[in-house]
Amino acid sequence: METLILALLATPLVFSLVMAFLPKNTSYNVFAGLNLVSVAAVLVLSIMTAGDVLMSGDTASAFGLWFHLDSLGAIFVLLIGFIGFLTGLFSLPYVKADIEEGSMPTERAKQYFALFSLFVFTMLLACLSNNMILTWAAVEATTLSTVFLVGIYKNKTALEASWKYAMVCTAGVAFGLFGTLLIYANAADVIPNAHEAAFLSCVLPYADQFDPTLMRLAFAFIVIGFGTKAGLFPMHTWLPDAHSQAPSPVSALLSGVLLKCAMLVIMRFYGFTIQAVGAEYPQLLLLIVGTLSILVAALSMFRQDDLKRRFAYSSVENVGVIALCLGIGGPLGIAAALLHCVFHGFTKTLAFCVSGNIQHAFGTRSLAKIQGVVEVAPQPPRSPSWRCSVLVPSRPSACLSPSS
Repeated sequence: METLILALLATPLVFSLVMAFLPKNTSYNVFAGLNLVSVAAVLVLSIMTAGDVLMSGDTASAFGLWFHLDSLGAIFVLLIGFIGFLTGLFSLPYVKADIEEGSMPTERAKQYFALFSLFVFTMLLACLSNNMILTWAAVEATTLSTVFLVGIYKNKTALEASWKYAMVCTAGVAFGLFGTLLIYANAADVIPNAHEAAFLSCVLPYADQFDPTLMRLAFAFIVIGFGTKAGLFPMHTWLPDAHSQAPSPVSALLSGVLLKCAMLVIMRFYGFTIQAVGAEYPQLLLLIVGTLSILVAALSMFRQDDLKRRFAYSSVENVGVIALCLGIGGPLGIAAALLHCVFHGFTKTLAFCVSGNIQHAFGTRSLAKIQGVVEVAPQPPRSPSWRCSVLVPSRPSACLSPSS
């Protein structure tokens, strides 16, 4: 099992480095092929690793105490594997269509696919890390690996969104570091071996001995810090801009998986806090944040004319639902939160991928200008002579049936 965990972590990183060292003028098909092999291998390894943990109910470790996989983490590792494969597969025709359309230069495919695999690696690292400081660093690394994907089109709006994404998330996740360090300092005073105070699995049995005041403060920092990455109100301001400007496969991966990885970290420290101070405080905090996220996102959603911005606000709302379920607590509340993580991950992945097809077919994301999607982009084609395809850039005026 240790070999599988290390292979799961190493695979996307190795493929990312290979693509990074290839010349820019390398054929697009080479980058596309490497990306496909990378996400397919991650899918297979995630099923083998996480599936075994879920079926057996045991935990798995690797590299000493540094990497740890339990049933909770296994759910999110599987989510990364499946959605990473689906979005990686969808990226092949999508990026090719962008290149043919002229919105992305051919040589930028190297940047896209190398960063895509790096993004998958950082999310896996966040889920598998057993060291709380490394977990924070992994969440921060997801920002660094995706900020260039958000701004990959390099127009004014995309660059503005990428800068906002970098600034808000970096500043927000810094609060998560404060909370993490408070928990580490608390653990170092309690557990017998202070050298193990940074490892989540070692600290958990002693959480009931933590200082309650420090834990309340630490959990507030955790919710603010990692809640910024999850898109919880009021730290959600980066999300609509970044999701709307990133390529649709990246938006799908951001919304479908990255937000859930941040929620996983909150869930880890949520368990610590309940043991230290009881359930009332952390549940109340998550109930408030979750309810506000739902209300603000729901009201903001209907004012959006941009299709992808509307989906982005929907993601804020659904992350609020997950926080609300955790705030309700108990076995049913936690089960509902995990179930919503899975269902929203796949649903929002499909939504963003469809929005990318619509954007290529219509040349716009404005809902006021998008009409008759079924007629413009039929699937499957009505006849061999039907010219419109959702996988190539086209316009409604060019989609003519034989009778036209």
